[in-house]
Amino acid sequence: DDSLCNLYNVTDSHLGMKAWPEETGAPWDATIAADLNYRWIDAAVKMSPRARVGVLAQLGDFLHWDGLEAVTPTAKHIVDADTRYQKLTRVAIRVVRRLVRTLLKRHEEVHIIMAEGNHDISSSAWLREMFGPFYEDEPRVHPALLQHMADHRVAVLHVDLGRAEIQVVVEITTMDAPRRLLHG
Repeated sequence: DDSLCNLYNVTDSHLGMKAWPEETGAPWDATIAADLNYRWIDAAVKMSPRARVGVLAQLGDFLHWDGLEAVTPTAKHIVDADTRYQKLTRVAIRVVRRLVRTLLKRHEEVHIIMAEGNHDISSSAWLREMFGPFYEDEPRVHPALLQHMADHRVAVLHVDLGRAEIQVVVEITTMDAPRRLLHG
C-alpha cells in the first residue's frame, strides 16, 4: 500500500549485557539479545500491513556499553559485559544487517534510524555513519544521518539521556503524498 509507512521500533536491546539468572531471574547475553531482535522483526513484519516504506528506528541503548571498558559513557558505571568490544561490534553490525534484510523482503524502501542512548553515545555515531557507505549501492536503503529534511519526518529521542532536544529527524518518503504511520 503506497499510503502506508510501517515503523519498526527497536529500543534498549543492550547487546553485550550479561545477566546471571540467579541474580536477575533470567539470563541475558549477546546471543539472547540478537535472537530476540531476529524473532521480533520476523513477527513484526508478519503482523504489519503491506506498505511500500518501512522504517527501522533503533531508539537507543542498542549496545550495553560504549568502548573498550565496560562502563556507561557519562556516569562511568561498571556494567556486566558478555563479551569483548570487538565481538560486540560484530554482533551489532550483523543484527542491524539482518533486520534490514528482513525489511527489504517486505518493503520497497527501507529507512534506518540509529538514535543514541545513554549506554551507546559514541557507538550510535559509528552505527549511523557505517550504514551509509555499506548501503551506498542499494538504492532501496536510506540510512539517516543527523540532518533535517523538509517534508514528512519521524523524530526520535532516547529519554535516559536527560536532554530534551530531538536527536534524529529523517525524511520517511520520497513520494509527494503524506503517509499514515503505523507503529510496528
